[in-house]
Amino acid sequence: MREGIERKILKKLYRSYRETQSVSRFPAADIFREFSIANGSDLSPIHKSNFIDIDERKNLYITDEGIKYMNKVFAQYEKLAGLVKNGGMENRDKESRAFAQVGKEIENGQATQPTVFNVKGSQLHFGSGDNIGRDKNKNPQPSLLSKYWWGLLIPIVVIVVGFIVTEGKKPELLNFLRGRGEMNEVESVATSTLNLSDILAEYNSKETSLEKQNFLKIYDNTIIQGSGSFVDIGKVRNGYLVTINVSHNEVSCIFGGDPEIEKRLLLLKKGQLINFSGTFTNAVVFRGGWSIQNCTLLK
Repeated sequence: MREGIERKILKKLYRSYRETQSVSRFPAADIFREFSIANGSDLSPIHKSNFIDIDERKNLYITDEGIKYMNKVFAQYEKLAGLVKNGGMENRDKESRAFAQVGKEIENGQATQPTVFNVKGSQLHFGSGDNIGRDKNKNPQPSLLSKYWWGLLIPIVVIVVGFIVTEGKKPELLNFLRGRGEMNEVESVATSTLNLSDILAEYNSKETSLEKQNFLKIYDNTIIQGSGSFVDIGKVRNGYLVTINVSHNEVSCIFGGDPEIEKRLLLLKKGQLINFSGTFTNAVVFRGGWSIQNCTLLK
C-alpha cells in the first residue's frame, strides 16, 4: 500500500491530470509547503517513485506509469461503489482498499516469473530434463571429433611445450600473456564505462533547455563512473544517499545495504575524494543534484 507524502502528492498531480487531461508541473517547494513537508524530511519515497518525477527546474509531475497506476486505483475504487467527487475519492476507507488491491495486484504481477526454456539442437530442454521427442532407449552416437580429440590434442601439447622449453621463452611468454590480460581488462573498463564528468560538462555547454533535455535523454539509464568530493550522507530505506560534488555539479548516489560498503561510507569526511560507479538516471534529487542509482564504491 502506498502511503505518506508520495500518495498525497500523487493524488494532487493525478487530480490535475483528470481535470485538464494534460500533465501539469508544480514547483516542488510549493507542494512541500502545501503538505507541510519540512526541510530534512525523508524524501526517499518521492525519489524512488516510478509515479512522480522532477525536472531540472525542480517541478514535480506525474509520469506515464503514475497515470496508469492511478487509473487502476480509480477503477478499483468505482468497483467498490465509491463516489468520485471533484476529481477525488470521497470515501477514505474505500480509497485505502482500492490502493491496497492495486498494490497487491502489482506485487503479484512482479512476483510471477516466466518459464525459461533452453533450445539445443532444435529441441526444447526443460532444466536438466530429457529432450522432448527424444528416444530415451537409444544411446546417442559419439561424433567423430569426440572419438579422436585426444589423438589430436596430445601432439599439439607436446609441440608447444617443447618449443617453450627449447627456446627458453617460458618466463617471457607467461609475463607477456599476463600483461596482455591485465591490459585488456583495463582497456575494457576504460572503453565500456562513460565518465560522468564528460557527460555533465557537455550538458553544461548546451545553450538552450531543449538542447539539454535532448542531450540527457541519450544517457538515461547509462552505466557511468565518476570521481568527486564528499558533501553529505543520509539514510534512505535499506541504504544511503550520498551527495558528491563532481566537477562543480552535485550528484546523489544511492548505495544499497552492502555491509562492507556501509563501513566505508560511514568513514567519509567532508571534501574526501570518492571514486564510484552507478546508473545515470536523467533525474534530480530535491536539493541533491543528479540522481545516480545502484552505486558502488571504486578503489
